[in-house]
Amino acid sequence: MRRIKDKNRVKDGVIRRNKKRWQEAAASITVEASLVVPLALIVIFLLISLDFYVHDKAYYTLCAFETVMTGNSYGRMGQESGERYAKEKLSSLLKAHRMPTEVPQGQVKVTDEHTEAVFEGSVCQLWGHGIWKYHVSAGAKNIRPEERIRRIRMVENIIS
Repeated sequence: MRRIKDKNRVKDGVIRRNKKRWQEAAASITVEASLVVPLALIVIFLLISLDFYVHDKAYYTLCAFETVMTGNSYGRMGQESGERYAKEKLSSLLKAHRMPTEVPQGQVKVTDEHTEAVFEGSVCQLWGHGIWKYHVSAGAKNIRPEERIRRIRMVENIIS
């Protein structure tokens, strides 16, 4: 039996690969990876930053409404007590937040007719400074049940 000699065949019929083609393929994969990997990392970090932003905005919206409701509830006893309890609630909620982002500036304002809480802050400490800023506010009108009942009874007396 005669064997046909093939320059790509080595002993025992194993085919030898062309080294030049493999080197060209490896070089093109390196170039593509050097472009794709940084873009993928930037997208991942932007998504993480967006996640921090959405989380902080939702959390501080909840904090603003809880602070307003606390100030509104205790504000019925007096403006000073309402503001004091609202500020205590505000500080406890700010201490409970454990995300690695900037702690926002929070303000509470309690008057006889209105209670308002405002939070302002920024997220994206991954990049060195705050890029995404948020402003969250909540307000509620102070309703005095005893005054409301008196007005309803006064209107009933006038009508009847």
